[in-house]
Amino acid sequence: MHRVSKLALAVALAGALAFAGAAYAQEPQFSLGFQAFADMLPDIVGQPLEDASYDAIGNATQPTTTGLLVWNKLDNTVAFTNGTQTWVLAPEGLLLRNNDERFQFEVLREGVENQLDAQIDPLIGLLPPDELQAEIDLLTTQAQSQLEFLDAQLEQPDAIVIVPVE
Repeated sequence: MHRVSKLALAVALAGALAFAGAAYAQEPQFSLGFQAFADMLPDIVGQPLEDASYDAIGNATQPTTTGLLVWNKLDNTVAFTNGTQTWVLAPEGLLLRNNDERFQFEVLREGVENQLDAQIDPLIGLLPPDELQAEIDLLTTQAQSQLEFLDAQLEQPDAIVIVPVE
């Protein structure tokens, strides 16, 4: 009986410690540009549900109570979508569009990003992680230069382009 009591006490103590640890766990936070964007539109953006996550080329996403924040590394833009509309903070200012539309600079970026993905995909699994990251960094820098060149040729980067919903 004494052995059962010690086991029960150990289980209860472990449960209490786990509960206390969860109570003191850090809440998700907005970081860097996401915080600045959320401060601009607090009622629209809501609160973070989890910390930001990053893809292979460095783009970041962060889900919120009302939608999704996205940072695009290639053109350094932050956007928020609620599933119906998207607010984009671009050099032209804060822009708003429906989700079945894109701005001209977004169409260009998506094309360059698709080319970048096509260059990176075959390298995954072939190169050691440090070499792969170095190659991704080089290709991303080249893609940023290409995008800057294409953006400079746009007469109206904030012009709306209707994109068919897939």
